[in-house]
Order: sequence, then structure tokens, then C-alpha cells
Amino acid sequence: MHSDTSPVRSPATFIFSVACGSALIAGLCLRGHALGDSPAAAGAAERRLAIFYTAEIHGTLEPCGCTSDPLGDIARYAALVRAARARGTATLLVDAGGMLYGEGGISAKERPADDLRARFLADELGKLGLRAAALAETDLVAGAGAVQPPRLASNLGASAALAPAHVETIGDIKVGLLGVADPALGAALGVTAEEAMRAAQRDVEKLRRAGAEIVVLLAPIDRGGARRLAREAGADFVVAGRQVGRGMARAEKIGAAYLLQPADELQRVGRVDLVLRGGAARPLVDAGGADANQARAEEVDRALKRLDEDLARWSSSDGGGGGGGGGEASFIAAKRAERAELVAERTRLSQPFAPPAT
Repeated sequence: MHSDTSPVRSPATFIFSVACGSALIAGLCLRGHALGDSPAAAGAAERRLAIFYTAEIHGTLEPCGCTSDPLGDIARYAALVRAARARGTATLLVDAGGMLYGEGGISAKERPADDLRARFLADELGKLGLRAAALAETDLVAGAGAVQPPRLASNLGASAALAPAHVETIGDIKVGLLGVADPALGAALGVTAEEAMRAAQRDVEKLRRAGAEIVVLLAPIDRGGARRLAREAGADFVVAGRQVGRGMARAEKIGAAYLLQPADELQRVGRVDLVLRGGAARPLVDAGGADANQARAEEVDRALKRLDEDLARWSSSDGGGGGGGGGEASFIAAKRAERAELVAERTRLSQPFAPPAT
């Protein structure tokens, strides 16, 4: 599989580069297969899927206002997806929330135009083949009755605005789809809410029992919460959907899962190219090559530098006690755990790249 966060430009200039994303591959699982299976037999069983992921589109239909090389545009996104299908690639489209309206509310004067954009966007993504979407606060600007399509939120009670976690067969791969939402949104829907992790773990297990080979979890919650879900929920991919900004150029491996983050307003759309070999998938491994490893290593170095600066500032402002200035003890502990994960990943990336075994 290949994961990439690339600018949405014209199809002629759109390139999926392993240096801009991460390539992942699920190697041959010998369980249930004779040890004498030939490489040719393994190749014959190879199955492929491209996953396109977005978040915080915020009702944006047109390119950004940049005077040169503008990014965004729903039409260009559609062209990218259709180009992949024209090459015979099975595709899955998901959105991690914040699809319909912009942040900060809308005025009565702007409301009719924004409602039209929201409906048009939902219709167009539906026609394009959107299979799953999560629920964010901005999706509820026009009320629960206007939410479309129905959203995945395993930690919220039953509502007409919500759909249950489910398994879909895309091409010949069974994919489990689920989402979580900020529990505070339960009040807006008039339903009960529970903690996201507990609900996600429960539904991931159900999806696995229902035959899901790959599980995608949509998470329009804070980044720390999305990272915890990647580490503990049991999904293969977690798509972050809150305050995504410019997105992440590379997937981040956390435990056995990968955290994905597109940019907002369709400025960078994520793509994961997945390859499954054999009858079942074992843990996904990075097959992006040396260039992709180097790109991720540089990203990790920048993240570590920012974390070290933040930790030093919080420690200084609190006299080394680990509290105050946003640096409550639990918050500091979480940031230190995040740093430890990044250090471990950086150590792995420093090793020579070895192609995954086939």
C-alpha cells in the first residue's frame, strides 16, 4: 500500500511520490498456506486498493485564493479519483469530518449560499463514491436533520444523522469502517455519548469478527486523542480530522497502526496504496523505500525539535514541576510519551531500508 498526501492540482501535474507519503504493504501470511507456495502463486493472490482520505473540507468547492499554483477544488479531486479508477484501481473514499461548513459560524446573509454549497458538496462526493464520513462540530451548523451523508460515530447513540460501523468489500478486500466523535456532540444530537476509545475498541473487534481485513478509523478529535486511538484501538489506519492544517506529508506509524492526516479545504488529499499478498494480511510494513524513509526521518527530526522546545518552555514556566501553562502533569506525561515514540521511530528509520519479504 502507498500513502501519500499530495497537493490537489490539475491531474496532469499530480504525482504520487513515495518521498511525499509512505508506502505500506501487507506481506504474505503463511498461516493457512503451504510453506512451499511459489512466488508466482503469491503474486497471483496479490490484491490492491487505493484509499483516498480528506478532512475539514469546510464546504470548500473552489481552489484557494493563491495567485500562483492554487490548491484545492472538488473538480480536481474528482479527476484524481477517476484517473485512478481508469487505471483499474479499486478505490475507497473516506472523510474524517468537518465536511459541510466553515469554522466560526455563518451569518444569516451567508446562510443560503453556504447551505447550497454544503448540499452540492455532499451530493458530489456521494456521486464520486464516498463510503464513509465522520462527524465534526461544523457539520452540525444547519442542525442534525441537515447532516448528509449519515456519519460514523461509534461513541454516540442512535440517530438519523449517524450510521453504524460496517464492513464493505472494495474490489476484493474487506474493509471495516468506523468513526468516533467529540462526546460533546451527543447533546447536539440529543443522544448519549461515551468515551471514544472504549467505543472504538469494541467496534474494531466487531469488524474483525465480521471479516474485515483492513480497518479504517475516522477521528475528528484532538490530535493527542487520535494518536491514542492509533496506539490502542486496534485499527490499521486512523485518519485525523480535527485542526489538520496543512496535513502530514507522511503517514506516522504508531504501534501497529498508521496515523494519516490530509490538509484542510482539499488543499492536500491523502492517498494510501495498499497491497495484500496471500490470503490474509499480517501487520502492515512500510515499503516506501530509502527516499520515503529519509523524508519521514526529516519530519520526525522537526517534530522532536518542536517537542523539545515546548517541553523546555513548560518546565521553565512551572519551575520544573510539570504543571501550568497548558503543562498539566498528565499533559506533560502524554507529550513525553509522544516524544519517546518519535525517538523509537527515528531509530528505526536510521537503519538501512530492507524491502518487505514476499
